[in-house]
Amino acid sequence: MISAGDGRLVIDPELCIGCGDCITSCPSGSMREKSRGYRIFAGGKFGRRPSLGKRILGVLRTKEEAMEAILAVLDFFRVHGKPRERFGDTLQGTGYPALETFVKRRTGLG
Repeated sequence: MISAGDGRLVIDPELCIGCGDCITSCPSGSMREKSRGYRIFAGGKFGRRPSLGKRILGVLRTKEEAMEAILAVLDFFRVHGKPRERFGDTLQGTGYPALETFVKRRTGLG
């Protein structure tokens, strides 16, 4: 969320992760969700060197679409991952665009 300078707040869709926290925390109750769906983030990890995952695909509208995309992500890892390698490390080698292209081709989503 960013300030519009005149007291209004504007949601930047590029930064929005679709969590809905802005809706539940809106003091006036004036915010409403336009649609529901799922977003997939890939490649994040915790630990000594944490990293945030990156969003792939657009908003998936159904649970079935989300599961189909997740299964395609797992297939991507089976094809491109090396033994004992973390998924985020695989993505650093292949790049996120390769993952997204693979998932789109496998599922027809995007």
